[in-house]
Amino acid sequence: MSQLQPIEVERAVLSIIVQHGATSLFDDLTPEHFGHDGNRALFTALAALHRAGRPLDQPTVTDALTGTPALSRVGGVAALALLWFDDSAVAANLPHYRRTMVEAASRRALSLTLATLARAVETEDDLAALVDRVEREVLERTTRSGASSAFVSSKEMVLDAMALIDAVREDGLVGFDTGIAELNALFGGWEPGTLNIILGAPGVGKTALWLQSALHVATQAPVALVQLEMTPGKMGLRALANMSRVSFGRMRKNGLQDRDFQRMSDHLGRLAALPIHIAPSGVETLDEVRAWYRRMYVDHGCRSLWIDNMKLITLADTRVRDLDRFTVITRSLKRLSMELLSPIQTIHHMNRGEDELKAPTLRSGYGSSSIEQDADIVLALWRPIPDAVAEVEVLPLKVRDAFGQAFLLNWIGDQQRYASLSRAAEPPLYSDQGYAEHN
Repeated sequence: MSQLQPIEVERAVLSIIVQHGATSLFDDLTPEHFGHDGNRALFTALAALHRAGRPLDQPTVTDALTGTPALSRVGGVAALALLWFDDSAVAANLPHYRRTMVEAASRRALSLTLATLARAVETEDDLAALVDRVEREVLERTTRSGASSAFVSSKEMVLDAMALIDAVREDGLVGFDTGIAELNALFGGWEPGTLNIILGAPGVGKTALWLQSALHVATQAPVALVQLEMTPGKMGLRALANMSRVSFGRMRKNGLQDRDFQRMSDHLGRLAALPIHIAPSGVETLDEVRAWYRRMYVDHGCRSLWIDNMKLITLADTRVRDLDRFTVITRSLKRLSMELLSPIQTIHHMNRGEDELKAPTLRSGYGSSSIEQDADIVLALWRPIPDAVAEVEVLPLKVRDAFGQAFLLNWIGDQQRYASLSRAAEPPLYSDQGYAEHN
């Protein structure tokens, strides 16, 4: 049996439809799942009769096909009649038949895609764009398991909606636990398919909040980090300070004490064991970021992308104006999040010259029009009282599908972490399940 054209399986499926009334297959399969031209034509005819409310018995189907090109493509009246008398088609094997056809259809589509891409290799000038196109199209073909590539049915839409309701009923969240109770209460966790931006002035603690949440999400599923502002070693120091609560300043100034080394050793293994995948230094352009994350998604099961920071992403085409470049980046990241059903969390800076004494707004971020259009969540970090370094206000500038009020977090800068002001006691240390006080 051919891997690209399992003709016998296709005929068995058609026999089961007419013999056992398996009309649900008209919702599960499309003509493109049939590699043989005659089988494709017959499936199309059967689906049309079913939609018209007509029976799928032998006389009706034969009468409908008589005088049409489809009858000759099927093999004539004699070949058509065999469908109702083929006892080799076992209805119990239908899941296997369907899976075989879906895989064969994916193979055929992949074969066509690879042939097209092979021709593009000879003509495409931009190598990074070509790599991104190859990985995007191959991933699309190899991961598509649903029956219809042309649309999402209302049935699938309802099932997805019910899955969200079930998730909320289970733990009150629609996505990954952020590790911070106030954020979970605000928007229900980092939801798949969303673009989320953390905005703030330099030194307010954007990277710390971003990294603290990424560490917590890594206890739930593998994460992918694109760090464009610091080396993995420097980020590792921040992560270790956050988890062990050892002074970040003492780490950097050779001031560690014996008790610090003990606390650090307790968390070094936990940090090393987290499924965190950091992009190499060469991943800088938008095409490279997208291509790299697709590899992490397929090869390592990463289900969220974290970028520090978005303004440092470049485009292969350096002729694009800076503001236009930013629009391309936000729209592309939003599409990537929806394509792979992955939440993307990225840091962003405020405009130069922005008055830090005033509360930030959506216009405070560079490229604010594209942020307002493409982002699902925009959180601004701000110190309402500049001298009160330990208190940082989180302003929900935009939260799609939700409403919320600003709230304060306790910024413990020496440990590179945030804590809730509502907690009177010092919360327990980081564990394999994340921050216990937020579980």
